[in-house]
Amino acid sequence: MKLGFRYVLASSTLKTLGSCFVLAGLALGLIQPLAIFLVTERLALPKEYLQWLMMASGIAMMIGGGATVAVSKKAAAPAFAFARHGRKRRRDFPLRVVYPAVAHARRECD
Repeated sequence: MKLGFRYVLASSTLKTLGSCFVLAGLALGLIQPLAIFLVTERLALPKEYLQWLMMASGIAMMIGGGATVAVSKKAAAPAFAFARHGRKRRRDFPLRVVYPAVAHARRECD
């Protein structure tokens, strides 16, 4: 895990991407509780209608996730590299199958 964080922090692209995810998560976390005010005050509907708004949001997330999977299946898969290790068991066992750039970074760290 420590190696993964080190790798992300060493890459400016991954730092930017991670920052975007953090900011989007914070924004969504702040906006979601305001949905009740959208339903009750701006739409002038009873609070029970919030469930329909949340259902529509959930369905949209599932459709978006399905579309992402469909598009990613058509894209070229990344080339995997098997990092070579000695016979001794390492703590980072699940990271043995990694992207080539990670394998290169691991060789530099060892």
